Amino acid sequence: TVLVPCLHDEKYAYQDCFRDMFTKAKSIFYNALPEKDLAEKIYSISNKGHEVGMGFVKAESEKINNEIPYILYSGRKETGKGLDLLIDYYSRLPDEVRQSKLKLYLIGSGEINFLESLPKGVTDLGFVSEQDKHNYMANCLALAQPSINESFSIVLMETWLQARPVLVRKNCDVTKQHVLDSSGGMYFSNFDSFRKSIDFLLNNKEHADALGEHGQKFVLNKYDWKAVEKRMISALKEENILV
Repeated sequence: TVLVPCLHDEKYAYQDCFRDMFTKAKSIFYNALPEKDLAEKIYSISNKGHEVGMGFVKAESEKINNEIPYILYSGRKETGKGLDLLIDYYSRLPDEVRQSKLKLYLIGSGEINFLESLPKGVTDLGFVSEQDKHNYMANCLALAQPSINESFSIVLMETWLQARPVLVRKNCDVTKQHVLDSSGGMYFSNFDSFRKSIDFLLNNKEHADALGEHGQKFVLNKYDWKAVEKRMISALKEENILV
């Protein structure tokens, strides 16, 4: 049996039934090395499994005529994904920034039921088509991924394929490792580091573009379908599952 867990450091992961699954599986295919490290820590298993990941193909995108730059959030609209923190941090930026220099656009499923109203500068665009999603990614200043519970983060890869940088949480091992490996973005640990990251991206367009290009190269090299297929076949052969 091959287990593909998409493991997060959440309460359910410590239940005996999941420990049983991880210890009895013949092999485990992880999305990222920090996910493998987490499994080894929780279940006291070592050198079991392989980093395989997911495959991606660059989607076509179109220009959006936005007068004011925007940070993009793409995902489920819930506190478990850190959206409440992102909105709070954005709302604490100076009024002059939120009025004329930077907006926050939200796309994805769900309703924002943890706030009575959205702060000025924040726009909920609702659930958009795949094409519109890629368009918004291609035209953003950066994608913000505030979640700390990720085993991979598909939206990072999709945004990097559009050659745009990302902002992630310092205490999310998976997304931070992606940023370090790719040189495709920045990470923040509190409001002050978030504000400094925003200021840097707004005032250094060429560097922001370069971060996005680094991210694109990272995905094309590591998460192209052929690269993922090669890692999977190698892992299956090593485990004597494929001969």
